[in-house]
Amino acid sequence: MQIACLTTGAASQVLNTLMDRQLRPGRDFHLNGPELPDPPIQFVLHVDLPGAVVRHLRGIPDASITEAT
Repeated sequence: MQIACLTTGAASQVLNTLMDRQLRPGRDFHLNGPELPDPPIQFVLHVDLPGAVVRHLRGIPDASITEAT
């Protein structure tokens, strides 16, 4: 799963959500971006998230989720 954030505010909300779930940067997810922290900021998850968390993340303005196939 990838989460693309068009603003730093959206990225902050996503990061807070992932950290609240006790996910660890570098192990459970990592960040991609052209010149971090400049948007777009992309989170690449290496773990599956519960449906409630995915629904919460989908509700964050300026953030979009792409499911891995």
